Amino acid sequence: MRPFHLLLATLLAALVAGCGGSSSAGTLLVELHHSGRPGAPDIRTPEQTASFRLEILQPRGSDRVLPVRTHEPSGSGGFSIEVPEVPPGAWVVRLSALDSKGEVLAHLQEPVQVNAGTRVRLQGWLRSGPAPEGLLFVANSKAASLTILRLTDGFLEDLPLPQNPQYLFSAQGRIFVTTSASQMLAVEGVRRTIALLGAPPGAFDVTGAARGVVSFPTEGGIRFLEPETGQLSGLFRTGNQACGLSSQVGSTVWVVHPLDATMTALDVPSMALGATVPIGAPGARVEQDPTGSRIYVLGGGPGEPSPPFVRVLEPSGLLVRHFTHQLGSPAGVLVQDGRAYVTDSLRGELIVYEDSPEPKEIERVPLGEGAPGELLSDGHRLYVAMSASAEVVVVDLATLKMAGRFRVGQAPLGLALLR
Repeated sequence: MRPFHLLLATLLAALVAGCGGSSSAGTLLVELHHSGRPGAPDIRTPEQTASFRLEILQPRGSDRVLPVRTHEPSGSGGFSIEVPEVPPGAWVVRLSALDSKGEVLAHLQEPVQVNAGTRVRLQGWLRSGPAPEGLLFVANSKAASLTILRLTDGFLEDLPLPQNPQYLFSAQGRIFVTTSASQMLAVEGVRRTIALLGAPPGAFDVTGAARGVVSFPTEGGIRFLEPETGQLSGLFRTGNQACGLSSQVGSTVWVVHPLDATMTALDVPSMALGATVPIGAPGARVEQDPTGSRIYVLGGGPGEPSPPFVRVLEPSGLLVRHFTHQLGSPAGVLVQDGRAYVTDSLRGELIVYEDSPEPKEIERVPLGEGAPGELLSDGHRLYVAMSASAEVVVVDLATLKMAGRFRVGQAPLGLALLR
């Protein structure tokens, strides 16, 4: 299924000799729909729209193949433009609604095939925010492969690996992969070359920014990864069964220790260990808000020693809030823009909490029975790995509605975005 499909999008192609240009080129008609009702998360043209920007892009590199065109909205807020002399081939049409400052309010993005002498019509609704771009890497944990999703046009590529992948970390154009065989791989994002790193066994989770952090549960510690060389430091012992890692905020990453219900702060630039503080329950996944002032810890569920929970803590370990309401098996967490997003793999939900000094639940988004787990954001959309249904689900953050589903490999787990 193509991503970000347009509810009423139609591609009508007919061979018309000499229509809109010479026989060696095609004509493209792009229109916003003016009648009917959009389906979520499709939207009408925002009232703040001052102009539209039309781009014809190459799918692989998002390079423009024709000059950018701007157009003022009609009285109804609609858009209609015909572009002659489009070279034959596969292109991506990107239409952006801009405010008076040139910021993108909404977009239409769709792949089209233009043939010589062909008139192609693209018609549909807008989606909120800027158009997606870049490559989404998905670790197929039971298929020994990565699925690479090209976000501009939804093209899917399968990259076989020598081992089953688990978690992913992107840096300097490469994707670093922990595997079920307790090794690490480095995948070059453009050429798709694969290198086996000289890592000790036991690698589990991986995170970081300019420098990576890798957890080693069986050794009870972490190692620091230098992306440029692929080398790992010696072991830093942090606590029993060090596993889940937060993203890096400032210089700090957190690692949780389920066996002794604690978590440890890591200073990544200086490669130093900070304080170890109690959680109050065995945690499995951890994340911090963009200020580093609140830490979200997930744990419990079927087969675990404690009931399912989401605990919000200060860096000192002081409890801010403890959530247990209608939780089945909390699996993944991401915090941004005043919200915390938690997946529940047992209930098939995305739970949205207000990230504030007094956190509270504000929304639940049903995702289906595919066991949602790890999640990643591009700032405007969430990409959620559905391990049981072998899919990645896309959620529009402005509307909290599902915006697409992609079929990937077996048991998708870790996610990484390369732009």
